[in-house]
Amino acid sequence: MKQLFLILVFVADIPICKAAEKNITAQVVFENLTENTSITGKFLIKELNKVIEVHSMESFKVILPEKGKYSFGFYAENAEASTTYPNRITSGKHTILVKLTKKDNNTKPLTTNTIFINKAQPFELSNTALEEMLQLGKLNFIFHGIQEVIADFSIFKEKYGIGYNTQNCIIDPATYKRTTAHNQRIERYLTEQYGVAWKNDLPAKPFGIK
Repeated sequence: MKQLFLILVFVADIPICKAAEKNITAQVVFENLTENTSITGKFLIKELNKVIEVHSMESFKVILPEKGKYSFGFYAENAEASTTYPNRITSGKHTILVKLTKKDNNTKPLTTNTIFINKAQPFELSNTALEEMLQLGKLNFIFHGIQEVIADFSIFKEKYGIGYNTQNCIIDPATYKRTTAHNQRIERYLTEQYGVAWKNDLPAKPFGIK
């Protein structure tokens, strides 16, 4: 009976061990090119919709559910930030470098020509407004520099009338929220018009779309 109990315990532990083995630990490292001795910022993991508060320039680890492609970004109040990382995060390639440089107070975080960036505009656009932008050829999904947009959107735009705009990789929480809301509004519109099949034609996934 005791031997049977031990076997059951061993078998029950197997799925947990296998799940743990899939996890990948990535290391976030800072390169400080400013005169700052401290930092306050947010580290973003797009695919997980996760934001990590950061209050130090010390390196730290993040646990990812599995190896693969991820998009990372970092925003700081007192510095410009850019991120560099492997195309795929694996057990052998898992270092994420955050380079901090002096903040340019004249830098504008967003320069897109879509009305979404106008903070006076509401997040929720009507179908009529979306259709007007479609007719003008100005309705675009928004990508940021932390996402690799190397795909050709010309076929998608020809079929659905929607292209994409790439912005810089400096993303504050408000920008992240607006970008996600904008892309998800276009997502709802396309789903109303075409069902979910249109997602199969996307050459790259914008923020907020699964």
